[in-house]
Formats: sequence, structure tokens, C-alpha cells
Amino acid sequence: MHKDIKIALKELFWLNKSILTLSEEIEYNSCLLTKVSPTIKSDVIQSSNKTTIEDLIIKGDFLKNKLHEKVSRQIELKEELESIIETLEDIRLQDLIRRRYLRNQKWLTIANELNYSLDGVYKAHGKALRILRKNISKIKVGSNLQ
Repeated sequence: MHKDIKIALKELFWLNKSILTLSEEIEYNSCLLTKVSPTIKSDVIQSSNKTTIEDLIIKGDFLKNKLHEKVSRQIELKEELESIIETLEDIRLQDLIRRRYLRNQKWLTIANELNYSLDGVYKAHGKALRILRKNISKIKVGSNLQ
């Protein structure tokens, strides 16, 4: 991995959120397309006085292409991160990192589900990141990926 593990994990976290937002936008756009009228008034779409079905189709295609790009990046990043997460010997730390970055769980939810205090989750997270950074360094040195 060419960048710090924390940066890559955060990228995945925000990529997941972005994909969810795009999916909701696509769904909303599709709902607008189910309207019977050939034009939709500006109170529904703010971009102009009237938006045609053609405009909605173009927007839908654009959003779907953008979603496809983000999902492709997400898959690539998840595969890369999953192999790195596997290097953690402690499966509890693996679980914590997966919950936070692959499933986008909130810190408090993780703490409750893993029976940790919130402070305990933060400390375990920090420990996991330190171990992952060391493991990545070993992988880079061992395979000449620098």
C-alpha cells in the first residue's frame, strides 16, 4: 500500500458514505422519472424552470456512471485493505477495524457490540493501526513494493 493505512481506511469509510448518497440520489431520480407528466416543475427540481424526462435520464446515466466508478474503487480498496487487516493476529482487532471501516459502524455501536468502553475502543483502534503500519512496512521491505 503506497499510503498510510489510516488514510486508506478513511478513504474507504468516506467512499462507502458517498456510494450510499449516490444510490439515494439515483433512487430519487428514478422516482421522478415515474411521474406521468413529460415535464416536472421547478419545485421538484431546482436546476431550471422545467426539467424534461430526457434531462432526468441524462442525470440518471451520469449518476450511475459515477456510482460504478466509486463501487469499482471500493472493491479494489476493500480487497487491498482486507489482505492487510488479515495480518492482525488478534481477531478482536480485525473485527474492530472491519466494523469501523468496512461496515461504517459508529464508535459507540462498536463499543457496545464488542463489550468495550468507548475509551477502550479508541485504544484498541490505535493499537491496531500501529500494528498494521508495522505489518505494512514488513510487507513493503519483503516484497520491494516501495
